[in-house]
Amino acid sequence: MKRIVLYLLVLLAVSVFAEGGQVSKKELFSRARDVLKESLESGDTARAGEALDYLKANLDNGAPLTANEEYYANMGMHRYGDALETYFEGRRLFLDMDYNPYDPALHARVQEKDGLNYYLTANADEITRSQVDSLDNLIASTDIDQERKDLFSVLLLSELVFGQNGYMVPGTYHVAIGVRETAYADEFVKRAEDFVQKYPNSVHAGYLKKGLIPMAQEYVDFQKEPLKHKFYTGGYGAYYSRWWGGITGDASNFIKMDMGTYMLEFEMQFWRVNLGAFVAYGIDAERKYVDSDSPSYDEDDGYSIGFTAGFDVFDSKFLKVVPFIGIGATTIEVLEIDAHNHFLMGSNLDIRIWTTTPRRMRAPVASVQLRLKYMAKFSSYSDKYRDENGVYHSVSGDYTNHAFSVGLGIYWW
Repeated sequence: MKRIVLYLLVLLAVSVFAEGGQVSKKELFSRARDVLKESLESGDTARAGEALDYLKANLDNGAPLTANEEYYANMGMHRYGDALETYFEGRRLFLDMDYNPYDPALHARVQEKDGLNYYLTANADEITRSQVDSLDNLIASTDIDQERKDLFSVLLLSELVFGQNGYMVPGTYHVAIGVRETAYADEFVKRAEDFVQKYPNSVHAGYLKKGLIPMAQEYVDFQKEPLKHKFYTGGYGAYYSRWWGGITGDASNFIKMDMGTYMLEFEMQFWRVNLGAFVAYGIDAERKYVDSDSPSYDEDDGYSIGFTAGFDVFDSKFLKVVPFIGIGATTIEVLEIDAHNHFLMGSNLDIRIWTTTPRRMRAPVASVQLRLKYMAKFSSYSDKYRDENGVYHSVSGDYTNHAFSVGLGIYWW
């Protein structure tokens, strides 16, 4: 430290003597940057280190020195430990959306577009795979501890994989981290998972595990199976089905129902929660007893509607299973039922016959699906009637309406 102070005092004295007046801070900073550049070019690491330390010590006073310049200067002087600490901090600020140290030295650094800046950062805009491998091998050959070597390897590769994506929310521009290059995503996931497993207490393990690894893994999965990221997500569907069924239970002793003709279904899904609605036409119903006041006859005039809430328990490229519960109502004129309410439950089994292949993550996908449905509707029936002899009777009983359907539909998600 004494050597640094002495050097700067001598530099200041010479400058004052030469110019016959006091030198401004800005001029001192500019000269220090010139000394740093010249020393790096000539290989005088000792003198370069003094100039760099002077600039760092005066960051709060407005000395121009960016984090990138500090990193590259330390690398050029073979001060790898200092270089890595600066690099790690910069990458964490870029990649960890929850990290905000409020350090003025990090957030208010002054940049100077001069010879030093060009010398250090001219080729630093887009890092290449060969540069990543070269830097990785360089640090691996030093006496830096293994944890920092491993972290450097992970974060270097992250430069190839991740970038910033901008988007507008009404009135505000936001920036988010996203995958920009999928070619190295698989390798990044393996390196990052290995680091997190070996160093779970590292301050970098958190954002790697919670943010970057899942983000990159999603793209790795997309390359292997483009539909995987669509499973268990939202969408919309419409189906046309043929259906049939009958009833069981006590009420089947005095009424008969045969069904059906066709069923229309609509559904929308939010993540795993599936909401649906249906209308089914074609219920043939008749009484098994004679009501003198309302003669029994058979007519294809009944219909049923319902609303369901299901849960996506299994989803894959070719098969999807959604059990559901719901409420419904059945109207049958021949039984003088205007709106017979009931509880229902069942399951949909969807077989994907044909599906489009998304070209990018989160692109819309359409699928033609064969739907197999079973649905049980639980209800009851009661009636009072007068037989042929004029005697009044009453009948009542619970029943379960079993319905099966096979249909085709289109699902969009």
